[in-house]
Amino acid sequence: MNTAKDWIGNYYAWGEITPKNNYNWETYKYSSNEMKPFHMLTKYCYEKGFGMNYYEDRLLLLEECDDAAFIETNGKCIMPSGEDTWELIKNTTQYYVSDYNDTEGLNGVIFKSNINNK
Repeated sequence: MNTAKDWIGNYYAWGEITPKNNYNWETYKYSSNEMKPFHMLTKYCYEKGFGMNYYEDRLLLLEECDDAAFIETNGKCIMPSGEDTWELIKNTTQYYVSDYNDTEGLNGVIFKSNINNK
C-alpha cells in the first residue's frame, strides 16, 4: 500500500530550484538583509519600496533558470501564471478528496474539466 509520502514531491521557494529545510527571509535566495531589520528583494520585485536600493524588475513570471517545474521536468512544464491558475479554476469543478487512491493521508483537490470531463 502506498503512503502519502510516496506521492508528495519537494517544496520550493518562489524562484528557487533547490528544496531546503528552512523557508524564511534569511534563507530566501532573492532576499537581502543589508538594510536590517528589513529584508529587501533582489529579484522578482514588482513594486518599488520592496526591492534593494529601490530595485524593481516587475517580473511576474519565473525565468526558466528559476523555475523548479521547468528544471525538474527538463523543460516539459512550467510554474503556472496567475492567468493560468484563473483559467484552471474557471474551467473546472473542484472536489476535495481524502485518502486519494486508498492512500492514507493523501488529501487534496481534484480539478475536473467542465469541457471534456477529464
